[in-house]
Amino acid sequence: MNIKGKALIEIELSDKDQIDITLKTLKRVMDWPEDAYIDKVSGDLMRDEVCYTSHSFTDHIHIRTATEDDKAFQRILSKFRYSCNILS
Repeated sequence: MNIKGKALIEIELSDKDQIDITLKTLKRVMDWPEDAYIDKVSGDLMRDEVCYTSHSFTDHIHIRTATEDDKAFQRILSKFRYSCNILS
């Protein structure tokens, strides 16, 4: 049996938690993988992945050519990261 009801719930989040939730939501909406960045030389959206064999090495994975939206989003991310450093 399913019973549907409505309730008013109040949840208090710290500033850092609010920023973390906002960033996760924006990254999902913008299709921006975790730890992605825009390469300054190529202008591509990239992600680094550490690979392990007998030695470890970093593989630079090309995601896509960065759009104007990607560039704007990276500027927004840097402001959020600055805010998080202040809150830490």
